[in-house]
Amino acid sequence: MESDRPALDECDILRRGARWAALAPIEARIIEVLLARSGRVVRRREFRTAWPAGMPAARSVDARLTRLRARIAPLGLQIRTVRSRGLLLHVVDPWDGSTRRERDQN
Repeated sequence: MESDRPALDECDILRRGARWAALAPIEARIIEVLLARSGRVVRRREFRTAWPAGMPAARSVDARLTRLRARIAPLGLQIRTVRSRGLLLHVVDPWDGSTRRERDQN
């Protein structure tokens, strides 16, 4: 049985179980940061490392999030905005649509 844990490979392919999504290099770096901070809120300034020459503007990550959210949704992954704090990666159970956090709280 394949792992349900999301993983990013060296070719910027995000995999979860048998499903996968090809990511642009900057999108892959954003996901890398979110995966490294698994289950914790990531402040926007922590995404500076996604851009080779540093983040060009304070909200540069926002421009990438719409496309990135759409690419990872079929894998059962969601990027949630935590108001005034940052971003959080949620893993959704493919069977019932609930997140791991919601199941753990019940």
